[in-house]
Amino acid sequence: MADFTVVIPTYNEKENIDELVKHFLKMFDQKKLGGELLVVDDDSPDKTWELVEAWTKKDSRVKLLHRKGKKGLASAVIDGFEKAGSKILVVCDADFSHDYSIIPTMVSLIRQGEDIVIGSRFVEGGGVKGWPAYRLFISKGARLLSRVFLGVKVKDPMSGFFALKKSVFKKISGDMSPQGYKILLEIVFRSGSNKIKEVPFVFKDRELGSSKLSGKVMSEYLKMVLNLAFK
Repeated sequence: MADFTVVIPTYNEKENIDELVKHFLKMFDQKKLGGELLVVDDDSPDKTWELVEAWTKKDSRVKLLHRKGKKGLASAVIDGFEKAGSKILVVCDADFSHDYSIIPTMVSLIRQGEDIVIGSRFVEGGGVKGWPAYRLFISKGARLLSRVFLGVKVKDPMSGFFALKKSVFKKISGDMSPQGYKILLEIVFRSGSNKIKEVPFVFKDRELGSSKLSGKVMSEYLKMVLNLAFK
């Protein structure tokens, strides 16, 4: 069994996926990490899953969960967490917008007793590159909503880059109602844990492929906040 599993949801990431897999395998080897990669693909029209399938035949540390029909990023993360056999779970994007080099630190902090470790853009040392003012405004509003309605004090509740103990996920998985593209806030809120650490990283926009950010993402985030607050 791997020491930890990096779960990566994909949809039309053919341009990125080979370099991504190479990057992770190189990192596992160089840092002598017992990690594995689990790609959860929502039946991408560009057949991202075919490239991943080829990797699974070359290296046992690469695994694929090919979901028929797109069901959404949040549910892809949950399905990946369910499938992973490791005691430590990590989730990140496939587009190199996250700083994968901090993953060993995140995993180490989980081993030291943290329940959830967040790759955060909004703690000291973190940041974003190339964001227009409207994206910064949206992000600030999302953080304010989570604090006012849910009492969540983490600085980056919309981060798609985090690690957690699988035991924490198992305790709340039956109550999860995955919607849309953001899942961290629900995990933090439902876990009720005080053992949460934020690790800074600088977010940069993807170079290849297209962004998944849209008005729909924000409307689904708002709906999730209200559902959690008033149920």
